[in-house]
Parts: sequence; C-alpha cells; structure tokens
Amino acid sequence: MKRFTDILLEEAKNHRALNHPYLLALENGTFGDPEAALKDFAAQYLGYTSWFPRYLTAAIIG
Repeated sequence: MKRFTDILLEEAKNHRALNHPYLLALENGTFGDPEAALKDFAAQYLGYTSWFPRYLTAAIIG
C-alpha cells in the first residue's frame, strides 16, 4: 500500500506544470533564441507572482 506522501509526490511529478512544453523546451534548449525565451519567461513569471496574492485571496473568499 502506497503512503499518502508517495502518492502526493507522484502526482506532483506528473503535474502539467512540471511537464509544460514551454518549460521542457527551456530545459532541453530547443528554443531558437533561448535568451529571448528566458526574457519572456521572466516577464510572464513576474506577472504571475505579483498577482498571486490576489488570486489566492479570491480563492479563499471565493
């Protein structure tokens, strides 16, 4: 019988966030212009993280 933590870890490893084509391409270096891709990723990530508290609040109040 699997432990809860093993199941949780397996689910996390298989989550689409860790297997997103954009992130996999960054990892594998398959972008034609990796510098531009990293700049784009940083800009997108900044927008997401700066709004994250609002998303979380909306989910809690929801």
